[in-house]
Amino acid sequence: MGALIAKNKKLYILRNEAGLSQIECAYKLGIPTNQYAAIEQGKTRGKVNVWSNIQKLFNVPDADMWELIKGSM
Repeated sequence: MGALIAKNKKLYILRNEAGLSQIECAYKLGIPTNQYAAIEQGKTRGKVNVWSNIQKLFNVPDADMWELIKGSM
């Protein structure tokens, strides 16, 4: 079975630049791995509090958040 393609490439890039697996990222965000994977794969948008935690985890400036969130739509 092949790897699923990330539809939110910006989030995928941030995670990889931080050297985190999806499992590690989900743990740091306090969410299940399948929930994080679904956000990265564009299957769900995720809740506001998750995006707030993503912003903090990756130090994303406020001005760049809409583009990051939009990538999951």
